[in-house]
Amino acid sequence: MPTTIYEAFSSALVRVLQLLIPIVCCAVPVLGAPVEGSLPSQWNIGAEDCKASPQPPLQVHAYEPQTFILRQSPCADFEANFLYLLIGSDKALLIDTGAVADPKEMPLAKTILELLPDKDHKKLPLLVAHTHRHLDHRAGDPQFASLPSVQTVPIDLEGVQAFFGFTDWPNGISHLDLGGRIVDVIPTPGHNPTHVAFYDNRTGILFSGDFLLPGRLLIEDAAAYRQSALRVVDFLKTRPLTHILGGHINWTRQAMLTDSDLTIIQMNAGLSWREKI
Repeated sequence: MPTTIYEAFSSALVRVLQLLIPIVCCAVPVLGAPVEGSLPSQWNIGAEDCKASPQPPLQVHAYEPQTFILRQSPCADFEANFLYLLIGSDKALLIDTGAVADPKEMPLAKTILELLPDKDHKKLPLLVAHTHRHLDHRAGDPQFASLPSVQTVPIDLEGVQAFFGFTDWPNGISHLDLGGRIVDVIPTPGHNPTHVAFYDNRTGILFSGDFLLPGRLLIEDAAAYRQSALRVVDFLKTRPLTHILGGHINWTRQAMLTDSDLTIIQMNAGLSWREKI
């Protein structure tokens, strides 16, 4: 029997990992082949002295022509968030806005607008959503507040439930139609009560935020987290899975895990928690 909170978390997470690994490694594309894409060989790792060696605030990578991965520089903020832009024929979806609010330091909205295609002589409408309400995943929201044709999903739990149409949270799946591109929204509380994951039917990618990433997982509610993992496992059983892309990459003294290696997932419970409201 576990005797400490750490052991209790670790025991639960080991069971969850045993369920997730076969899905990650062996998911069979039964709904048709996803659109192929590529990941970069290396992400911007920042610099030992960022003032002496200035770094671009954003690294932008086109996974495929309608899917962009944006990595905020570790020199801009230690969180070094990953953000994702998914483009359909009718609208686009931005998943998270990262940890930096100042557009001079982090020109996120400007960059997104440059990536958006035109439709009817104006930029494609944009939906800004979040994997969860922690500040490092929504600090850039104000950059989009005054832009036309931009809608932002609320950050509170009631607002998330209402926007996506969840009536039996955390059960059920919501669907976003971007125009020729369906993105499924899966409730995944545990790290945070508002957490959701996004599954892109076009690419077969699960955008997991802080629910699952190559690094230390900080868990607020272990029981809710385990149930979320079971829901994700059940959801993925009948869908192709190409990658699980999270909100961060973990840095350790031994090594930095790569986000593209889906066979190595380190799931450790945090001993302390710094809540970001």
